[in-house]
Amino acid sequence: MYSLAFGMGFLGSLHCAGMCGPLALMFSGQDRKGPRWLPGLMYNGGRTLSYMTLGLLFGGIGTMFLFADIQRSVSVFLGLLMVLSFLFSINIDHAISNSFLGRKFYQPVRNSLQKLMARSENYPSILIGMVNGLLPCGMVYLALAGALTMGGLMESALFMMFFGLGTLPMMFFLSTGVRFFSPKWRLGFQRVLPVVTLLFGLILIFRGFSIYLPEELNFWVAIKNPLMCH
Repeated sequence: MYSLAFGMGFLGSLHCAGMCGPLALMFSGQDRKGPRWLPGLMYNGGRTLSYMTLGLLFGGIGTMFLFADIQRSVSVFLGLLMVLSFLFSINIDHAISNSFLGRKFYQPVRNSLQKLMARSENYPSILIGMVNGLLPCGMVYLALAGALTMGGLMESALFMMFFGLGTLPMMFFLSTGVRFFSPKWRLGFQRVLPVVTLLFGLILIFRGFSIYLPEELNFWVAIKNPLMCH
């Protein structure tokens, strides 16, 4: 699952380039002392720290599901929601950030980030990155759904860490001012999210059905050790 988390982050960074690219480029334009790459590395390290913190939170919730013996049902339910959001073209970013709870949580985050960016030279890059990591993002929501099904605090935190590391290459270059793609291309990358949503939803459904599947009925085990008639 950790390789899946990294792959989600890497593919999802295309979506991030469209959604958060302007913010990262704005950050790269701030006057800062020292090597140009260091603030970008700290900024993206801060994002990953926020992802890991959220992973710990959702890992705690997932552990309760595990103790209640409903982890499989949760995995299938989340997977079905993702597949339905793809089929009905539901924008996860807008659906959550525009909800009542979303507005209550994200508006203070946006306000804090605006204040930090206005005087970013006075604040450490890692702090700005940590606040940025709390902004509404469909890819982060998908990763948190995966963290929820990991069944442990450290497992969930590591899942989110690998997700953050997957986003690092694209977002690091953007935060240091390197522009691989035009704004038109970055907006087009936002179309990546629905495809990743569908694929990850199918994986969660499969994982949910296979968690407690008897070994003799497990597809992969059956291929390696086919049942033979006596």
